[in-house]
Amino acid sequence: MRHGSPTTPHLSLAEDLVALRRQPSNRGLWRCLAAVGDSVELTPCPADPDGGATCRVCVAELGAGDTVRHLAAFLNRAAHSALPVLIVGEPGTGREDAARALHLLDRSRSGPLAVLDAVAGWGPDLEARLDGEWARGRAGTLLLDSADRLPRELQSRLGSWLRYATPDGARAATRPATRHAREAPRLMVTTASAALHPRLLREVDFLRLEIEPLRRRRGDIRHLAALYARLYGDGHRLSDEVMAALTSYPWPGNRDELRRVVARLAALVLGDRARLSDLRTLSPELQAAVVHDGSPPADPAALARLLADGAATGRGGDPPADVPAGFPAAVSRGLRYLQQHYRDAVRLADLAPACCASPSHLSHLFRRHVGTSPIALLNMLRVEHAKRLLASDPERSVTRVADDVGFGDLRHFERIFKRHAGRTPQQFRQG
Repeated sequence: MRHGSPTTPHLSLAEDLVALRRQPSNRGLWRCLAAVGDSVELTPCPADPDGGATCRVCVAELGAGDTVRHLAAFLNRAAHSALPVLIVGEPGTGREDAARALHLLDRSRSGPLAVLDAVAGWGPDLEARLDGEWARGRAGTLLLDSADRLPRELQSRLGSWLRYATPDGARAATRPATRHAREAPRLMVTTASAALHPRLLREVDFLRLEIEPLRRRRGDIRHLAALYARLYGDGHRLSDEVMAALTSYPWPGNRDELRRVVARLAALVLGDRARLSDLRTLSPELQAAVVHDGSPPADPAALARLLADGAATGRGGDPPADVPAGFPAAVSRGLRYLQQHYRDAVRLADLAPACCASPSHLSHLFRRHVGTSPIALLNMLRVEHAKRLLASDPERSVTRVADDVGFGDLRHFERIFKRHAGRTPQQFRQG
């Protein structure tokens, strides 16, 4: 059993780096740590000197600035409790790294971190597998990964099993007083959504950590991209235009996708600096974010999704996220205007003065660089917002959705929606 006083001093990042740099196998590790900064204070077990370094690696890969500070504060507090932890975040956001860091910070735990992946499928032997893992994981941590991928019936069974689990892996007839005792495994659950079966949610939703997707943390993209460029390339750097394109992309795969893209650039680009042409060649899926004079038009549908993501990022009174880089100034102004005023009745004659261009010239620029007209892009943007409202709010009527995204006529909305989504709003909502 590991022990430690709550007053254990914070480990020095500089001391961690000195120790790591003496080991050739950890060169990439200490580069990663160097990007975190001494402002991140974590208190791992003093008997595990490598725990502090590993924690900083886990935290560094989750973001920077306020993201890291809030995460470190949560981890330091949660490490003093035996209560279950629910970690909510989209795949690729680093849920497993947060769980690993918390396991290392929990100084009362001497056992290993055991991971059960719901994606692998547990089937009819769910309880038997849990019995074994629970017993083997005493004094350690049991991580149930991707619990939302379990069928609802298995989620219910899992919740019932957890309700009566005892520290030795048996199941009691009544809820045991030692359910959250230190001798029992520390339970952590990762999920993309907190919409789990009520029986499971009531057993695991004690301490909740929510990790926002990367598209809502644009400032962290620059930090992570620079971190991965240093980690996977010896002195490799990213040009300003590449960094701007990376920041504009919505990253549906979150941090893990960003890591793959930057690692690919660092490994395959000759020279010490990756440029926009390299990004376009090696990662064509980023085409909507990689636009510059002389390049083919962007994918309008992908661009509409980018603008919708940016508007969601700027919710709560904050300005929307920046539009993709590389467009002419008039197009950039137009994209930003549409992003902010998609609910309004926008005409080309109204848009052109805001872009400091004539209506005909603005239309020409949009068709050249965006691949469609301003009004057609506006309709695509409205459809993207309508999709999100239909999916997130089942009680909102289709008529109200149409009005909320800027369509004053229901028939016009249904026609435009079916043109771009391939089905009616009612069919889209039904899945």
